[in-house]
Amino acid sequence: MKYARFLGMVCLALALGSANIFAQTASDFTVWKHPIVANHPTLDFGVVITEYKGSARAVTIPSVIDGSPVIGIGDFAFAGNTSITSVTIPSSVKGIGDYVFQGCTALTSVTLPAGITKIENGAFSGCSSLRSIALPNSITKIEDYAFQGCTSLASVTLPSGRVKIDNTAFVGCPAISSASQAAIRGLGYGGSF
Repeated sequence: MKYARFLGMVCLALALGSANIFAQTASDFTVWKHPIVANHPTLDFGVVITEYKGSARAVTIPSVIDGSPVIGIGDFAFAGNTSITSVTIPSSVKGIGDYVFQGCTALTSVTLPAGITKIENGAFSGCSSLRSIALPNSITKIEDYAFQGCTSLASVTLPSGRVKIDNTAFVGCPAISSASQAAIRGLGYGGSF
């Protein structure tokens, strides 16, 4: 009986504790919706996340917030958050903004959906704990300072198609493996690591 009660209390504690670590709700995000939707509710262009206000360390971005699809993550939306360790972005998202994860020093993994075509300016700059990144085949451009200062970044999986990489995209990334460096240079990257 004591064991069953103890086990029940442990399960409850884990459930309550993990709710704060892993669960996200619409209230964890500030979003922008196109103003025309207010006057024409049958039009729904979707929403763009402009700020993450939650406390979860492992963030799963919902594909729908307040009945509208999440189509983008705006500039600086997660910038400076030193608590998040992972982010999963849903397939509804078609674009991420400039410096969106800048300075997220605890971030170790990001799951990017197919459909995103660019890694914007400084998107992951200063993410010093990021160890690997797999870019979907939809990516056609990696912009300036996209991964600047990602000092732990060792592995970059590139799309199989044509990708333009700006010459400062990977500056300050000394841990990138020789295989990843060769693949990046094979796409015309002329910058330093």
